[in-house]
Order: sequence, then structure tokens, then C-alpha cells
Amino acid sequence: FEQTVAPMCVVKCDDGKIILWNNAMAEVTQVAETDAIGKDFVADFLIHSARSGTEAQRFVEIMQLADSELQEINNKVDLRIRRVSTPEGPAQEVELLLSLNRIDSPLGGKVLVCVGQDVTKVLALQRYTESLFEQTVAPMCVVRCDDGKIIQWNNAMAEVTQVGAKDAIGKEFVADF
Repeated sequence: FEQTVAPMCVVKCDDGKIILWNNAMAEVTQVAETDAIGKDFVADFLIHSARSGTEAQRFVEIMQLADSELQEINNKVDLRIRRVSTPEGPAQEVELLLSLNRIDSPLGGKVLVCVGQDVTKVLALQRYTESLFEQTVAPMCVVRCDDGKIIQWNNAMAEVTQVGAKDAIGKEFVADF
């Protein structure tokens, strides 16, 4: 647990309190293990915005699900975590893609083993690329190679074709346009 390079923590399912916090998680969040243990993961570390609020709710639901229901769901959630302020700068957000694995605790009850991947820079690049795609004056769309379906449609394309993105996305480019 301590030697892994992936940010990891273990959260008790009955009360949401953190019981383990590895060095990689401490590095990503700038929160020492001693400061994290015993804290409520959702209340103390998650950013509550409209988008991440839904993911935080999924996290709580996974903690509370019956074992039989757990098999049927996707156990990956994209969460915004608070990074504390440091001498180098103010508090920031860290985007972690967490894989949640609920297991029996050796101390009794259930725990959620959270294995993370810091996707902050990847998502920032994705948002920047999407912004450029939307702001360009050239009509553009993105078509998936395997099935020819439209997956992105910018505003300039909507203006030229008089077809909005909602009506174009999911359609077959060759057959429908």
C-alpha cells in the first residue's frame, strides 16, 4: 500500500472516515497521512460543484450498496479533490479518477479501497482542446472511424448546415449528411 505509486486511500463504509492514506495520495493532495486519517472523505476532501456533486453522490452510494448490487455497477468515479495551499501557491483542485473496490475489513465491516490516477492535466488539456474546437470559425465535426458516427459538432458546423449539435451527434455522417 505504501510503496505503490498510485494515490490510494481506504475509507470505512459505515461512516465515510479515512483509515489509510498512502504517500502518493499525500503527494497529490498535499495532505499528510496524519492529517487525513479520521477525516470524512466526502465532506473534507471533495469539491462540491454541480458536475462533481453527482460523482460524490455515486461515491456515497457505492459505500452503501448491498454486495449483490455492487456487482452490477461501474465502480469508477471522477472526483475533484481539494489540494491544500502550499508555500508555492493557493489551494487548488486535483482531478482523480478513482477505482473503488469495496471489501471486508479485517477489523469488521466494509471498507472502500480507493485507487486513483491523477488526471488533472489530461482533463485540462481536454477542456482546452474542446474550447478551441468550439471557438474556431471553421466548420468542424469529429467522426468515429469504427462506425462513422458523429461524436462532436462545433458551432460553425451548426451554422453552415443549420443542424444543431444535439441533432447531429450520434448520426452516421455519410448516411445522414
